[in-house]
Parts: sequence; structure tokens; C-alpha cells
Amino acid sequence: MALQASGPISASQIRNEFAGVTQVSFSQYFRHAEPTDGLEDFSATYTSANNSGVPTSGAIKFSDFYSKYREVMFKVGSGNVRENANTSTLFSTYWGTNVPKRLKNNGTIGATSTANVALTVSANISNTLVIDNIGSIQGAGGAAGTASVTENVRNGGTGGTAIRLDSFCSINNTGTIYGGGGGGGAGTKGGTGGNGTGGSYSAFVGYSGCYLFAATFGGCSGCPGGYLNCGCAYVGGNVYQQYCNPPVYNTVYTTGGTGGTGGDGGNGGIGAGYSQAATNAPALDTTGGPVTAPALGAAGGPTSGDAPTGGATAGGVGGNGGVGGNGAGFGSTGGNGTQGGTGTNGSVGVTPVGTGGAAGYYLYLSRNVSWIAQGTTAGRIEN
Repeated sequence: MALQASGPISASQIRNEFAGVTQVSFSQYFRHAEPTDGLEDFSATYTSANNSGVPTSGAIKFSDFYSKYREVMFKVGSGNVRENANTSTLFSTYWGTNVPKRLKNNGTIGATSTANVALTVSANISNTLVIDNIGSIQGAGGAAGTASVTENVRNGGTGGTAIRLDSFCSINNTGTIYGGGGGGGAGTKGGTGGNGTGGSYSAFVGYSGCYLFAATFGGCSGCPGGYLNCGCAYVGGNVYQQYCNPPVYNTVYTTGGTGGTGGDGGNGGIGAGYSQAATNAPALDTTGGPVTAPALGAAGGPTSGDAPTGGATAGGVGGNGGVGGNGAGFGSTGGNGTQGGTGTNGSVGVTPVGTGGAAGYYLYLSRNVSWIAQGTTAGRIEN
């Protein structure tokens, strides 16, 4: 509790507020600088850096302590990092001590995965907490959707949470607080090509038994075209009967080719998060990207069957795989994947496509916050 703002003030009041020694020596109560990085209990240095009216050296007087108070500070210094931070751990035993607390972030507080929160304000706080964020607090980026027949695998991952508030606090944000970006959804497999059509042709297989032609006058003229072993018998009265072995043909049916399989879909990109930049989905025929459907005669591709004999046709080429969606920047939703292409004379690409992951929360359980300054934020907020 802060000392009074005016009127008489005693050495014992100052000592009791700042937990000083029994005998008050004012040289022990000079204002010390805030910590460079880590925890500092200002009961040891007696006045926090927020108590700017108290001098750091030279003359010091009772009235310098009007409205001043003890405070425990944890500071993340400029250029320094804390991962998966939890206030009960940062403040140690002071979290349950009835003394004001201040978390000052000049560096970066980040979550290493979407299963973690960058900064959790723990439950069961004693007294108050003020968060001064000059640096950045960042949730983890969402995972990329993976090309698969399983829908929940194709969907991009949700971005991670920046701050979770299980106790009430005040936030003075002049830096950035970002929920992680959502991962991009995966594309789907291309459709299968249609089967080719069959055909037919007439094939010579030999000759049948003797065939008699109509009687003729004056003899026979030799074998008609295509006939074999022709003879001529005299019937009488200048009439002759011709006999031959006629050719025989069968109809032969041909088979069309089988359709080719579609190309695999591509993976999505990852969302932006702590120590992770957003990425675009891989392009066609690159590692992790969608695949061009196999060509005629290639493994998995269409076959020719008996084409082009007798009018048969080859199978159709499958559709190319669909491209994944791009990963999103901080606090944004990932892109959706695209459907695989339709096979030639065949089926459409697989559905549904992978959907982009939702943006992460920059503040979760926001009912437990009082904003001093909101500054720059990105993502969703949960009440």
C-alpha cells in the first residue's frame, strides 16, 4: 500500500513499507535502478524505479517518500527472451506475497508450440500485477495442413495464444501482443482419368466348306475374289455349276486403356509465430507441393490398352494435385487449400479441401484485464 501523499510521515512508516532494517539509515533508501534482466525484490533496494521522486544519491528527505510504495519487479531486458513464461514461476514465492508486482518486458516473450502460451498470468495472485510491455509477446504459429485423405489432417493448425489471464492484472502495452498466425490448409488429390473406349475389327480366320454358285452357261470364269479351290462341273446343255471354298471372318473386339490416377495434393504453409516466419505453400512438383498427374504409360498413369486398333482409345490422364494454402502472418487466418484437378473424362478432385487454421488469441480470458494502453495487437480475443 502506498505511503500517504501529504502530511507528517515517519521513518518507521518508510521502514515498514519497504521492509527495511530496524534502524533506518537513509542511505539505504536511495532509489536503485530497475533490474537489467530477471527478478528484483525492491524490499532489498527499498524503492522501485517507478518511485521516481526518490533520489539515487545526495540529499534525501521524508517528503521524497510521499505516495511511494514497495514493488517486486521481473524484467525481460532488451534483446532477452523468455519462453512459455508463467508469472508464478517468474515471481517465485513473491507471487503469493501481499506486495504489488510488475512485469516489464523490453525483450520477447514467446511460446515454443501452440500447446503452450507465451505468457500465463497464473491463478491465485496476491495483491496486484502490472504488465509493462514495451517489447513483443508472441504466440506460436499454426502448423501446415498435410495432404491426406483425412480431413482433420488436411486442415491448417490454429495459431497459438500470446497471453492467458487466470488472475486479474493491468496491461500497459506500448509494444506488440500477437496471437500466432494460422497454418495453411492442404490441397487435395486430383481426380482419376476416365477409362478409354473399346473398338472392334473383322479378322480373316480361314475358309469354309464348298460353296456352290448359281449355274452358268458356257463354262466357269475362275475363282471369284477371295475364294479358294474353285471348280467347275458340267451339268448339261451348255450349263455349268461352279463350286469354291469361301473365306471366313470373325469380329475381334479391342479394349480401351485404364484411366490414370490423380496427382497428390500439396501441403499448406506454416503460420507466423514466435521465432517462426509464415511460409507460402510449396509449388507444383516441389518438395511437399502438389504433384503432376502421371503421364501415359508411366507408373500410376493411364494405359493405352489396344488403342488405336479397331478404334479403341487410351485411358484419360488424372488431374493434378491441388495447391495448399499459404500460412498467415501474426494474428491472421491461414489460406485454404485448393481442390485437385478433374481427370480427363474422369472424376473430380478429392473434397473437402483443407481449411486454413484460425488466428491465435492475443488475449485469452480478457475479462481479467484492465488496459492502461492497448498498443498494437493482432489476433482473436476470448472473454
